[in-house]
Amino acid sequence: MEGMLIVLMMFVIGLETQVEELRAIRRTIFGYGGAQMALCAAALLQGLRRQVWFVPEPPPATCNDTSRASTIAG
Repeated sequence: MEGMLIVLMMFVIGLETQVEELRAIRRTIFGYGGAQMALCAAALLQGLRRQVWFVPEPPPATCNDTSRASTIAG
Protein backbone atom coordinates (compact mmCIF):
# COMPACT_ATOMS: atom_id res chain seq x y z
CA MET A 1 0.00 0.00 0.00
CA GLU A 2 2.79 2.43 0.89
CA GLY A 3 4.54 1.72 -2.40
CA MET A 4 1.39 2.67 -4.28
CA LEU A 5 1.18 5.96 -2.38
CA ILE A 6 4.81 6.77 -3.20
CA VAL A 7 4.20 6.08 -6.88
CA LEU A 8 1.09 8.29 -6.79
CA MET A 9 3.02 11.08 -5.05
CA MET A 10 5.79 10.89 -7.65
CA PHE A 11 3.18 10.98 -10.42
CA VAL A 12 1.60 14.11 -8.95
CA ILE A 13 5.01 15.77 -8.57
CA GLY A 14 5.77 14.88 -12.18
CA LEU A 15 2.51 16.46 -13.35
CA GLU A 16 3.11 19.70 -11.44
CA THR A 17 6.80 20.14 -12.27
CA GLN A 18 8.35 20.96 -15.61
CA VAL A 19 11.21 18.87 -16.96
CA GLU A 20 13.55 21.89 -16.90
CA GLU A 21 12.85 22.44 -13.21
CA LEU A 22 13.55 18.79 -12.41
CA ARG A 23 16.83 18.94 -14.31
CA ALA A 24 17.79 22.14 -12.47
CA ILE A 25 17.20 20.71 -8.99
CA ARG A 26 18.66 17.28 -9.84
CA ARG A 27 22.23 18.33 -9.04
CA THR A 28 21.15 19.91 -5.75
CA ILE A 29 19.15 16.88 -4.64
CA PHE A 30 21.84 14.36 -5.56
CA GLY A 31 24.56 16.59 -4.10
CA TYR A 32 22.92 17.04 -0.70
CA GLY A 33 21.66 13.45 -0.64
CA GLY A 34 25.11 12.08 -1.41
CA ALA A 35 26.69 14.34 1.21
CA GLN A 36 24.15 13.20 3.80
CA MET A 37 24.82 9.55 3.04
CA ALA A 38 28.60 10.07 3.22
CA LEU A 39 28.38 11.93 6.55
CA CYS A 40 26.07 9.32 8.06
CA ALA A 41 28.32 6.48 6.89
CA ALA A 42 31.38 8.25 8.34
CA ALA A 43 29.60 8.80 11.67
CA LEU A 44 28.48 5.16 11.84
CA LEU A 45 31.94 3.86 10.98
CA GLN A 46 33.51 6.14 13.57
CA GLY A 47 31.07 4.85 16.19
CA LEU A 48 31.84 1.25 15.30
CA ARG A 49 35.56 1.96 15.36
CA ARG A 50 35.33 3.49 18.83
CA GLN A 51 33.28 0.57 20.07
CA VAL A 52 35.87 -1.92 18.85
CA TRP A 53 38.90 0.00 20.12
CA PHE A 54 37.53 0.80 23.56
CA VAL A 55 36.61 -2.70 24.64
CA PRO A 56 37.77 -3.10 28.25
CA GLU A 57 40.53 -5.61 28.73
CA PRO A 58 39.85 -8.58 31.00
CA PRO A 59 41.59 -8.50 34.40
CA PRO A 60 44.91 -10.33 34.57
CA ALA A 61 44.77 -13.94 35.71
CA THR A 62 45.94 -14.45 39.28
CA CYS A 63 46.42 -17.60 41.30
CA ASN A 64 44.62 -16.73 44.54
CA ASP A 65 43.00 -20.14 44.91
CA THR A 66 44.45 -21.39 48.20
CA SER A 67 43.17 -24.95 47.85
CA ARG A 68 45.04 -25.40 44.60
CA ALA A 69 48.17 -23.67 45.93
CA SER A 70 48.38 -26.08 48.85
CA THR A 71 48.21 -29.12 46.60
CA ILE A 72 50.92 -27.74 44.35
CA ALA A 73 53.22 -26.96 47.29
CA GLY A 74 52.75 -30.45 48.54
